[in-house]
Amino acid sequence: MGAGPKPLRTAVLVVHGMGIQRPMGTVRGVFDAIWLTDDQLPEDEKKYWTHPEPSGDDIDLRALTTFKTQKYRRVFDFHEFYWSYLMSGTPFVAVLLWLFELVRKGPNLKDNMRALWWGGAIYLGFVTLSVSHLLLLIARQISSIGNQTFSVFVEVLWLTVIISGLGCLFALVGRSFRLAGWLASFALPLGAIGYGVSLTQWNLESLTVLSLPPVLAMAGALLLMGRWGLVAVVLAYALSFGLYWIITVGISHGTFAENIHKDYLPFSLNEHWSSVGAFLIIGTYVVLDALFLRPFLGDAARYFPNSPGNVAVRRKIRSEAISILEKLHGCGDYDRIIVVAHSLGTVIAYDMLRAYFAKICDQLQAPAEGADPDFDRLDKCGALSDVEIRNAGRGIIRKFAPTAQAAASDAKGGRRSWLVTDFVTLGSPLTHVHYLMCRGDSEQKLRQDFEDRVKQREFPVCPPKLLDGNGRLTFVNPNNGTRYFHHGAVFALTRWTNLYFPVSELLWGDAIGGGVQRDLAGGDLFGDGVRDIAVSTRRDGAASFFTHTAYWDPKRDAEGVEPHIVELRRAINLADEDELASERAA
Repeated sequence: MGAGPKPLRTAVLVVHGMGIQRPMGTVRGVFDAIWLTDDQLPEDEKKYWTHPEPSGDDIDLRALTTFKTQKYRRVFDFHEFYWSYLMSGTPFVAVLLWLFELVRKGPNLKDNMRALWWGGAIYLGFVTLSVSHLLLLIARQISSIGNQTFSVFVEVLWLTVIISGLGCLFALVGRSFRLAGWLASFALPLGAIGYGVSLTQWNLESLTVLSLPPVLAMAGALLLMGRWGLVAVVLAYALSFGLYWIITVGISHGTFAENIHKDYLPFSLNEHWSSVGAFLIIGTYVVLDALFLRPFLGDAARYFPNSPGNVAVRRKIRSEAISILEKLHGCGDYDRIIVVAHSLGTVIAYDMLRAYFAKICDQLQAPAEGADPDFDRLDKCGALSDVEIRNAGRGIIRKFAPTAQAAASDAKGGRRSWLVTDFVTLGSPLTHVHYLMCRGDSEQKLRQDFEDRVKQREFPVCPPKLLDGNGRLTFVNPNNGTRYFHHGAVFALTRWTNLYFPVSELLWGDAIGGGVQRDLAGGDLFGDGVRDIAVSTRRDGAASFFTHTAYWDPKRDAEGVEPHIVELRRAINLADEDELASERAA
């Protein structure tokens, strides 16, 4: 007798978050939380073993495989998509430019993050003022202009006049008369001012010493960070007067008026305390960059911005993510895949799911209209609850499951399958999707850009919207009348559950993560089909200090497992229980 079909298993794919990550660190944490600390599993059934991934090209990454238990009656394989090594070596300037980009977008974050934006923007304003101050001091020292600092002002004027004049000449040669007129109207007044200063030898020493550093800083901020950067520098400069008053009264024991008379003002070229402060401010930024910004925010700085230097890294990460998902689908071992992701890993996993589904959706078998009433109802009916959609999507994947083993012979013509039943996000920065992944310098523009991308199906939502006469799942090809899955259908099939610690006073709870169903103003984010679950490490529901990395921390108290671990197990749902409306309502 021939051997029967091999028993199918469940794959749990864990995607780690940003920061200094070690291979297998996150997947072992999740495994320990939902398997080894599960009191409903007898100790003798918690056994597991590890083995290298089937590819065999990396023994640092291993699969954690359980035994079959009475509770679940199947085997689970826990895999990790490890991408941190692809982000190593983030340049100093990459993080700084990303921070400049965030300032340029303005304080359009959620309300509980706007204070952090203002603090960071004003600090960057202080950094800009400090750099401007020190650069001008160095220039004055190297050029040995001594007490004739005003000559720097005159030289800048004449240099601007010369460059504008040459541009005007080339514009005339090229018959660009409008450009020539614009440059001439800019150069002639500056030239007149420069000539008058040189001819009459006006005493601009005090004006230059006091104003040149902040003016240069404001010009640089406007160029690098836009109008919001200019606002940040102006506020930083205004705050520096308060700090300077404390220093002059408390340390120098001079009056404010006396120091102004001596050209002693914050960040002026004659003020020694400004030089000390500038070195401290820049030194603090360098230390923060080494200890926190690059090791932790550096990953986000290279993944979110659409700069050319980041494209290769993002493409490599997404390529490997799609490859591992393709292997799980194509090996023929699984009839269900659960994707669990944390922090920046939730964005990577979201990209992985939408990219892989778009790759294979035209190979999924969509039934002819009328052949499957349950399919038609999910596809077309507009009055379905989130529970009905989640149950219907799971039912469709069960119908796909028989093709899972055939997918192993895909190279010989077998159809591909879609087996991702659950997407579980933990501490997801997708709550800030408008700010991090959209274009615009105002809240309205950021929202509109997100809505446009949803309509274009670039950003799949849960459940998919009924657009242009198409269903949640399919569209009809007008050439042959056949129904095909469209690439926005992924979260009509896959259940999305999002866990987050509500933030309180910025550092209590999780400021990075949050709800992804709707924003705080009640506007749509990723849709009502997302199950947002607020969790806490404490039974009284209060926020604990900085819980962004505590989602799988299974510390126990005298009464048992902490509530966030209970919700984590329920979200991952190893038992594959159907959604029960009455249970969720309760």
